[in-house]
Amino acid sequence: MAPTPPVAHFIFASSPFWGHSRPQLYLAFSLLEMFPSLHITFLVAPVFAPNIPKETAFFGPSEDVRSRIRVEPLGQSGLKQSDWEPQYLTFLEDLKPWLLSLPPESSQHDSGDGFSKRPTLAVVDILLAGWTDAMRQLADDPSHNFSPIRSLAYGCGPAAWTLWRMTRAPSVKRFKALKEDPNNVSVPVEDLLRQAFMYTDGSVMEIEGVGKTYDYELVPQAEAVPFDGHWLNFVFEGGAKIRNFSGLVLSTPPDIEPGLQRRIAEELNGICLHVGPQFPPSFWAREATAIVHHESIEFLDDCEKRFGANSVVYISFGSLYSPSQRPDLLETLIESLLSTEPPLPFLLATATIGDVISDRVRKLVSESGGKGLITGFAPQLHVLQHPATGWFLTHGGAGSITESIINRVPMVLWPCMTDQPIASMNLTLNWKLAFELIQVRTGPGAGKPTYRGIQHENSIEAVKREMAETWKLMRGPEGRGVRERVNQMGENFEQSWKNGLARENMRQFEQFF
Repeated sequence: MAPTPPVAHFIFASSPFWGHSRPQLYLAFSLLEMFPSLHITFLVAPVFAPNIPKETAFFGPSEDVRSRIRVEPLGQSGLKQSDWEPQYLTFLEDLKPWLLSLPPESSQHDSGDGFSKRPTLAVVDILLAGWTDAMRQLADDPSHNFSPIRSLAYGCGPAAWTLWRMTRAPSVKRFKALKEDPNNVSVPVEDLLRQAFMYTDGSVMEIEGVGKTYDYELVPQAEAVPFDGHWLNFVFEGGAKIRNFSGLVLSTPPDIEPGLQRRIAEELNGICLHVGPQFPPSFWAREATAIVHHESIEFLDDCEKRFGANSVVYISFGSLYSPSQRPDLLETLIESLLSTEPPLPFLLATATIGDVISDRVRKLVSESGGKGLITGFAPQLHVLQHPATGWFLTHGGAGSITESIINRVPMVLWPCMTDQPIASMNLTLNWKLAFELIQVRTGPGAGKPTYRGIQHENSIEAVKREMAETWKLMRGPEGRGVRERVNQMGENFEQSWKNGLARENMRQFEQFF
């Protein structure tokens, strides 16, 4: 019988993006369940602190686990979720005095509870680039007598994207060149960031573990988000400062990125723990935690009776990325689905795109005889687990992909930017777990050929034609093959979580006790 690890205290620091904080919280709960002597302090922006009790109830940890995690808000209160910059800056302002308040260096054999011990590890969201800067500044000031805490960056994007961003991303190099150009001294940094992010020259990029693509294909949706300079700064700083950490923790499933854990560890000359998603057992068992009374579930119940199992296309672009600046494309999507025969019912959760759908199109849906439903919010877990849900049309965010595969729902991908086009390449070309819409692209590759051989035609007619062809493929032998492969990959994810590679990587946290 292995000896019990000593009492230990870790810090988890989340970024001002709930899509990152939520899986990081689940990782904390899973580690607490695995290691009974571990204590975790979870730092979170005040705007997200009210979400913690709800997510705790969903995960369902024991009372013992609940007693070994404490949540501490850092940063300004009263901000909105979209106030990323002030959340980030005020978090860093509060961080230094908080770090100085930690217990001094102490022996692991000292008495007292875990929270009275100095933390031996920090797991920090990859977008909190200022974390290592804050610790270095404190350590460099002799008046503080501060010893830095070993820190691992936590990434919820695919490993291929993380590795590419560290080593090959042309936009990072372009931004550095623009900043160093003396002609740009008076140019706002936000403008330089925009120029760099959209910079392409038609080069062929090889994404390790994924394949080759033209560089312009990595920004498929020019209008995916408003080009806020502060948001871009999160992306650039997060990529540029990964090397300041002692290693990396990856929350995406290792099964679809074999070999990349080793490559990232080599590149960082540090540690890479590919722990995968750490959902609660009920999620892996595909058991919704409660009955939800919502119009979306009622719609799915009706569709199951009228159209059968796997009949509905669930559409959601998440909370940040969406083609919200191109309502014509979204309306073309809705009209295409409504005109399909036999009927292809759909459920659209609008989230960030609700305001761009016209009254005309909403009326078409409401008068379609139950072929579609537009709702502001949908309980995604319950939707993906519903027997009527057959496909998930998504932007291809890491969380959406993982949840879809775990629930055995194949995908149609409409990637926007950052990690999504790389993830889409991997899923569609290497694993054949999804179809990808190409003609909807609006970025610098509009009207240009793709590396895979498809010509982008830059027309609404081409969008309509591709959508109709995709709906046909979904219902034919190709679609059945995709569904079978998704079912198998879902099984692989679950086995990795139970006793495979993901579980092995979780156990490696013991080295930080």
